[in-house]
Amino acid sequence: MKIDLTITDMNPEEFAQIFTKINGVTSVEPVVSKTDITEPVEPDAVDKDGLHWDARIHSSNHKMNTDGRWQRRRGVSDLEFENVKNELLGVQAPVAPAPVAPVAPVAPVVPEVAPAPVAPVIAPAPLATPAPVTPVAPVAEPAPAPVADSAVLYNTMFEKLRIGMANGKIAANDIQNLVIALNTQLGTQYQSLALIKDDIAALQFVINNLVARGL
Repeated sequence: MKIDLTITDMNPEEFAQIFTKINGVTSVEPVVSKTDITEPVEPDAVDKDGLHWDARIHSSNHKMNTDGRWQRRRGVSDLEFENVKNELLGVQAPVAPAPVAPVAPVAPVVPEVAPAPVAPVIAPAPLATPAPVTPVAPVAEPAPAPVADSAVLYNTMFEKLRIGMANGKIAANDIQNLVIALNTQLGTQYQSLALIKDDIAALQFVINNLVARGL
């Protein structure tokens, strides 16, 4: 008996599994198209996205696809891949901004008024007791200006980085250059922008730099 079987949209691993069950063999080498994978490259090379090879998301054969990107490791989800990619690029996922307490209204300042001079009363009788002076209400102290919130600044910086990378104004090497400029200006030793989330001065420096780039 002859059976014709047509299979479409199947990757090499799926083909190997079906071939094993049909022919009763223990293992089959997956068929890999030579147009998809190039020869192995050095592990310290950088791919098209500016990523170094990382064992968490990249194939252990240290090969790149024809599009210039590292071959992706099997079983890695899109979420895990994006998280590791952002970590390698020095970009951290956004943090939900902390709620900002409403600022209490400032009471209006009441100007201090000097009491009007009291004219002396001349009478045959003894001098009358002067009328009491109405006390002036104390001047309310103005509320202190709100302090910049590091969480809000961090999310502002991250959003500008995301927009800059999306529209091509920010590249992977630009982020590292920002870290170098930040350390030079403030005398710090940060390795990535993800580490400055509690440093208001550093966050403001990066945001000002991004604003100057039109972000």
